[in-house]
Amino acid sequence: MDALKAVQCENAELCELQRTCVEGFGQHVFALAETTRAKSLLTTPEGKAEAARILDFAQSELAQAAPKLNHCAEAQGVTKRKYKL
Repeated sequence: MDALKAVQCENAELCELQRTCVEGFGQHVFALAETTRAKSLLTTPEGKAEAARILDFAQSELAQAAPKLNHCAEAQGVTKRKYKL
């Protein structure tokens, strides 16, 4: 994802595609990391409540990221056809 962020864009349409994809993937990756963090908390009895809270949050983040990722994929297809990439 860092490579995608680093790409210079000069076309407003391509910059918007980049922004959308970076945002969606960033949110998705963050939610997956939170899921991993929650799993590690499950190893202790006192961590279970915090793990449940983190998992609920991660699930919400994944649900919010899904339409962004779909939009990213659709926009990539349109861009490839338009610019014959």
